[in-house]
Amino acid sequence: MTSAFRRIADELNPDYVPECALQRRRPVPRYVSALLKIFGDYWLPRLGLAVQLIGSLGVFITTIAFAAQEWVLAIVLGAVSTVTIVTGSVMWNSYRMRHWLPAGRGSGAPMAPPLARSVWVWLLLAMIDLLTGTAVPLWLMTSNRSVRNILLGAAILSLCAGSANAICRT
Repeated sequence: MTSAFRRIADELNPDYVPECALQRRRPVPRYVSALLKIFGDYWLPRLGLAVQLIGSLGVFITTIAFAAQEWVLAIVLGAVSTVTIVTGSVMWNSYRMRHWLPAGRGSGAPMAPPLARSVWVWLLLAMIDLLTGTAVPLWLMTSNRSVRNILLGAAILSLCAGSANAICRT
């Protein structure tokens, strides 16, 4: 199994086509070709990853503002960070779908079957797990600002993020 950094480095090479893209394909949204036309094969993935990194930093700063009980600032930062992360994710995934465009090397692959309803249920449970794992530490930090509560909140967040990741991978 290759490392995540090796896979990202492979993906950043415009000539690289993953094996899974040649075996099965999914429908490509219209915005993919527009984003590729605007930013190109080189800048689209790099900007997408950079925007996701900035959004993640914004989430960290949101947690600090939330712990300081700066409610309006925390809500605004949380909303902006969420939009930033989603934008970066759309940019990165648009770049990854370039193989399935009509001129792409994976365009001749057969269509993948639609996801089963049970998969959507598990994804919903993973999202609920992750949101709970985010809300509980924030509540613990603001209810009583002790080191014990902060550490307990960090442990709950780590546990929920890990279990949500495990649920999504099954």
